[in-house]
Amino acid sequence: MKNLAFAAAAAFMLAGIPGVAMAQGPDHNGMGPPQFTAEARAALVDAKMAAIKAGLKLSDAQQVLWEPVERELRKQSERRAEVMKEIEARFKEAREKIAEGGKDKRKRPDFLEALERRAEFAASHAESAKALLDAVKPLWATMTDEQKTLFPILMHFGDMPEAGKNPGKHAKK
Repeated sequence: MKNLAFAAAAAFMLAGIPGVAMAQGPDHNGMGPPQFTAEARAALVDAKMAAIKAGLKLSDAQQVLWEPVERELRKQSERRAEVMKEIEARFKEAREKIAEGGKDKRKRPDFLEALERRAEFAASHAESAKALLDAVKPLWATMTDEQKTLFPILMHFGDMPEAGKNPGKHAKK
């Protein structure tokens, strides 16, 4: 189990190597997350998919059930990249206005507008979670207890079990 976790960690670290090809144009001030090129982002997603599949050691029957999960994960990754581009464009516009000596004259949303944005954001997240749930359920039903323990760990790299903690806390029996 430790070797598998180590292999997954190594795959994620190696996946970061293409990240050197980050798009940091002349206006990138080093603030916020780096903006990866589409190629670097695709390489990172490919590495994550490969690490998950390698960690789970899917059977031939499970490989077929993995395909919809991978499609949904890739779709969500693309959507996250689009949202990040939109956010970066808004911040860039505001920075340019301030640099020109002006103020960012965008009106702050009032309470109802902010609440509406929040509701739209939550609905979008719920829709994405439901789509992933629908894709994962058939695969989950075929998984061994060990695969059920590893899957959430591999999906969320930060959830690596720590020494002395129960590594099977995610497994549903």
